[in-house]
Amino acid sequence: MAKSKKKIEVSARPNCPLTDNQAKILCTEVERLYAEGTPVTARAILNEARASDSPLHQLFDWDDVSAGERWRLHWARQLMASIQVFEIRTGRPAKALFSVVVESPSGETMRSYHPRKTILESDSAIEQLSRSMYLRLQSVVAEAESLGLCQREQEWMRIRQAVTQNPPMSVQLREAEST
Repeated sequence: MAKSKKKIEVSARPNCPLTDNQAKILCTEVERLYAEGTPVTARAILNEARASDSPLHQLFDWDDVSAGERWRLHWARQLMASIQVFEIRTGRPAKALFSVVVESPSGETMRSYHPRKTILESDSAIEQLSRSMYLRLQSVVAEAESLGLCQREQEWMRIRQAVTQNPPMSVQLREAEST
């Protein structure tokens, strides 16, 4: 039984650096590379973008000074996102830092990282994090629905069970080491 192709519209995700048109260009090029049998990796995209006549070229900053600074800022964000703590009660890993929007001393709004132990002291931070989590959950459900996983009840239940009942691999490893 052949599956019918769903009509889709490509757009940029909210709060990402791409316009909808740029997202369409990127998607078209990714599909072209895939159809050619090229493994679609970040390196492959970057290599395709190097040529000044490539549709992807405009999506990159080719000035080494500004690109270097943006890379360092990106790396700093990655570092902040890399820290985790283990909750003793559950044995599950959890974020150690949370990025929330705050007002700077000069009155500007900016993102700032807050330690886990202080995040519950701010109603604004709690509201922001709750909204962010809600939007992520909506995104996960929408992705599952777009793949048809919600119609496959057994598969959906297996995923739910794995998420809610199985401890993460790091906890399983720690438990195995202690026995």
